[in-house]
Amino acid sequence: MNCMKKFILFACLLGAGMLRGQSPISAQAAEGKRVFETSCAVGYCHGLDGRAGKGPRLRDKVWSRSYLYKSIVQGIPGSSMPGWGGKLSDEKIAAVISYIFTISQEDVASSDKLEPLRPNVPRPALETSGRALFFDLTRDRNCGVCHRIGDTGSEIAPAFTAMRGTPAQTLLNKIKSQPVSQNNVQVALTDGEEFCGVKAGEAASNVRVYDLEGSGPPVLRTIARNELVAMKPCPSLNVHAGNSNIYSPAELSIIAALLSP
Repeated sequence: MNCMKKFILFACLLGAGMLRGQSPISAQAAEGKRVFETSCAVGYCHGLDGRAGKGPRLRDKVWSRSYLYKSIVQGIPGSSMPGWGGKLSDEKIAAVISYIFTISQEDVASSDKLEPLRPNVPRPALETSGRALFFDLTRDRNCGVCHRIGDTGSEIAPAFTAMRGTPAQTLLNKIKSQPVSQNNVQVALTDGEEFCGVKAGEAASNVRVYDLEGSGPPVLRTIARNELVAMKPCPSLNVHAGNSNIYSPAELSIIAALLSP
């Protein structure tokens, strides 16, 4: 089914509630609110009640129905907004948009034009889906919090430019089993705290280490020399140990294929 036919089907689903009276509309919006709170309202996306997180505010704005549908289904290339087509049914997408219109307004003039949905032609599907997974802000330990592609991402770990030409399966194995790095260190402090992390640099007065404890993004800590008891290699550190909980095997394969041209 092409995009335009799917949009027409979606419009019928959304319109059906409107024709049956206030209660079905409220039920549909309530279902949309539930889906929104689960998938969209987190702090690094659109925030509680659409009031903005790291993503844009949805509340108290004027939206085109076709634009919302296109953005939800296809995502927005170059941003952290993923495509939900195939993840959410048309019924749930219609419900989410119904909810959005309870906290905002519809641009009826624009929606009447029913702009056809076009595929993202400039980028191959792998480039789009792989980068979306690599920099997915809905995952606290996404690849981009440590690695970078080009000028995008973090410099905690090496960029993947040195691995160009490496077979995808080899990269996938590296992603699953963290290779030992000379920058992996175990730190002991005067207050009794110990943790493993990645050394970022050191000076005469302090040492900077990315703390990898917990499941969140690495935290850069600056430790004064007089607080440091010991700092030694930590060969057991495996920052990729939780990858199977962060990404599915299929998603890890997509990332490996992206990094192996």
